[in-house]
Amino acid sequence: MVTPPGARGTQPARPCLGRTKDEHESVVETQGQSGAPEQDRARGPGRRVDPALVGRRVALAIYAVLAVWVMGSGLASVVPQIFWPEASGPEVAMHSSGCGAQIEALVTSLEEIALVRPESLRRERFAAWDESYLAIEASCESHPAYASLYHARYATQTAAERHDDELAPLLDEVRARARASGDRR
Repeated sequence: MVTPPGARGTQPARPCLGRTKDEHESVVETQGQSGAPEQDRARGPGRRVDPALVGRRVALAIYAVLAVWVMGSGLASVVPQIFWPEASGPEVAMHSSGCGAQIEALVTSLEEIALVRPESLRRERFAAWDESYLAIEASCESHPAYASLYHARYATQTAAERHDDELAPLLDEVRARARASGDRR
């Protein structure tokens, strides 16, 4: 119901958004379900793209890709740990790299170093042993025998020094007395 202009107590009819009544009705007829005019929904050469809409779509695509990546990497690491726990983890990597064999080789080397004389040569061998020990640290540090190996190294060194300081002179004295006495029985 439109009131004629100039009627008292009413305001004159204004066109909707700067359009006349006929223009407004034609736009309403051409609008689809989304409420956008047909000419705006069509992707024609004259259509202007809203940068905010493009930004939201790009951000959503990036978010979706990252979400899929996080879920995929999580599943790739968790599923084997749940269903095949003995076939995964640091123990498998440790044993496959031969830590046990490397530690046994270092123990054998310690036994050989303990018998080395003189002391200067033994110090050189201990220095080479220390380098070998540090070389396997990254791969064998979590092995239960690794820490014990280092204690065995110092025990071997202490025993060798004690042999040189206490036992060797005693053994030399016994040998000297045995030679001096000859077979005098």
